[in-house]
Amino acid sequence: MSEVSMTDTEREEFLADLHVGVVSIDQCGRPPLTVPIWYDHQPGGEIKILTPATSAKGRLLSVAWAFSLCVQTETRPYRYLSVEGSVTATRPADTEEDLRPIARRYLGVSGG
Repeated sequence: MSEVSMTDTEREEFLADLHVGVVSIDQCGRPPLTVPIWYDHQPGGEIKILTPATSAKGRLLSVAWAFSLCVQTETRPYRYLSVEGSVTATRPADTEEDLRPIARRYLGVSGG
């Protein structure tokens, strides 16, 4: 089976599409924490992950220097994209700026 590569534009568009992601974050001396997440991404921008600061993800991201994210389609033809990058910032989430937009991304306007 041959591997099919995406162009930079295709990767940006695929990542911006609606997918549940799987994030992996290093846990010093243990296997990485690998869990499904909702995320947000606009082509050319950063990946935004929302999680409570007190959650395992939140605690690890606040001290991690990097993380990996894998997103995939759930139907044929199956496609996936794996990216890795630096944690650039952590801050408390704002309801209108952060929480509501990501809820609407995944649940629609009425659900979010």
